[in-house]
Amino acid sequence: MRTRGLALAAVLGLVWTMAPMSPVEAAEPALAPVFNQEIYGDFAVIGNSVLDCPPDGFPGATHPAAACRDAENRKGTGAGAQNNGHSMRLIPGGSTANLVIPAGARVVYAGLDWSAATGRPQEGPLAVPCGKDTAGRPPGDPATQPVRLKVGDRPAVSLGPDRFSYTVDELGSLGQLDGQYYSARSEVTGELAGIPGGTAVPITVSDVWAQQGFDCYGGWSLTAVWAYDKATEQAPARKQVVVYKGHLHVPIVDTQLTSAAAGLKFAGGTGRIGLVAYEGDWAGTGNGFLVNGRQQAAQGPFFNGHADGAARPNHLNNLSVDAKTIDVAEADLRSNSQLGFAAGKDAYLLTTVAIAAPRPELSISIATPPPAHAGDPITYRVTLRNPGGAPAKDIVITAGGCSKKVDQLAPGATQVVECSIPAPDKDTTVPITVTGQNLLGDALSSAAAGVPVRVVHPGLSLGMTAEPANILTGQTVTFTVVAKNTGDTTLSGLALTNQQGTSCAKDVGTLEPGKQLTLTCTVEAGDEGFANAVRLAGRDEAGKPIAATAQAAFTVLHPKTLDAKAQLAFQGREEEVFTDGGYVAALSIILIVVMLCFVPSIRTD
Repeated sequence: MRTRGLALAAVLGLVWTMAPMSPVEAAEPALAPVFNQEIYGDFAVIGNSVLDCPPDGFPGATHPAAACRDAENRKGTGAGAQNNGHSMRLIPGGSTANLVIPAGARVVYAGLDWSAATGRPQEGPLAVPCGKDTAGRPPGDPATQPVRLKVGDRPAVSLGPDRFSYTVDELGSLGQLDGQYYSARSEVTGELAGIPGGTAVPITVSDVWAQQGFDCYGGWSLTAVWAYDKATEQAPARKQVVVYKGHLHVPIVDTQLTSAAAGLKFAGGTGRIGLVAYEGDWAGTGNGFLVNGRQQAAQGPFFNGHADGAARPNHLNNLSVDAKTIDVAEADLRSNSQLGFAAGKDAYLLTTVAIAAPRPELSISIATPPPAHAGDPITYRVTLRNPGGAPAKDIVITAGGCSKKVDQLAPGATQVVECSIPAPDKDTTVPITVTGQNLLGDALSSAAAGVPVRVVHPGLSLGMTAEPANILTGQTVTFTVVAKNTGDTTLSGLALTNQQGTSCAKDVGTLEPGKQLTLTCTVEAGDEGFANAVRLAGRDEAGKPIAATAQAAFTVLHPKTLDAKAQLAFQGREEEVFTDGGYVAALSIILIVVMLCFVPSIRTD
């Protein structure tokens, strides 16, 4: 790559202005948004080089090929660690990078771009090294050369000029030491439709037109935006994803382009920026990337030949293309952020910028309150969560007639809010709603849920009988206890206690609504009868006590022993007479009467 001891800062946007000191005329907008949506998803940027180091002993080498291979492992310094010092050669069959999207996600946008040096100018004082190897110039024309794209194990697809747009530097716009670069881009969303998630899908690109030789580069990149239809564990909140495509040649001239990344709305949180640039030099100095004036990844050159996902070949430094994504701190971002590109002593071509700006999201979970009696206070415990990557503010939780406010909820934060209202007269569902805003003042989608409220009306009846009601001492009395749940709530922990200390004390357990239970117990009668009282007590589903009482009595009968002897004379015999309650049993008299009835009549002639 060509170098010069001057610095350049270029800033991305749709409208470009140029510092007065620049001798270079500003071009049309270099990058424009091709995708801009708020989605439950994100993006991935991958790529690879189509040129590689020459073999050992390649004719015309100024540095050993081993030095080139060392550079691919980020070893070495100077021209021997750059493509400047080596005659870069095409990789047979192209190159491969792996794309991974989450399981269950689908690709909603995919853009492929590729770029290489044309080898021009080839003549005169501005001739560049890349064009000197005329034998290394491939046939055809980059403006019309079809590129082949293979996705996974699907058949390769040819992308002809009817499928891509093509841009090349105007030779007259180049600086004294700048070579001519071209770029081409094609939307390939359809080609990636239905790819599996949760696994690496190999993407192979071949037939990219690239000049071979010293100071030459060639490569490709793929930007894929993936999404779900609704919030998931992998994408719990929306993000604004904006993809810019274009052709921004950052030359080695003392110029400055400034503007804003149009369409970006920043609502706080950590953002992600993906970039694709060609011809960045790991062994060079000076190139950098700035966000609103803040340098990103200040250690070494920012554009250093690293492509995420590279599989075949898989070099730390591919000497051709950067396709990578970085996190950008909240303090560095804002709406319409200024994105700066410094050349230093290194020229490069920027073709893609993808930005994911997080959004807050409100989700709630509500603990179902326990059953209650009408009029009792019911407390709704609402767990409020912001699974998004940006803060939420002015949050209002409403539960029935209760309203609570949360001023702000940080990304990933959780807060518990409680609301208490009187229980209604009967079972109902109370709506819980949550509303809020992001830092831009945009209303967040309200989260809503209905919470069932169980209102109980307990009832318990208890009856008791004694059989028989009249009994003699020593005989057995059976008490029958009938309990019935007359309410609409289960009664539990029921226990029957006997105030007289008889055997009627029992643990009853649970009694469902409308059900009844019959218990029996016995007692041996003593000298006196008594009224036996029992109490059945437990708790309803609201945890409140409930009880009922009942009693039953029995009488003990006492027969009196004979207290006198009645003497009756019957045919000269003495008989005993017994009395019982004033009634006399005169057995002897009864006997006489009976005998008289059977005396035969005496007939006399």
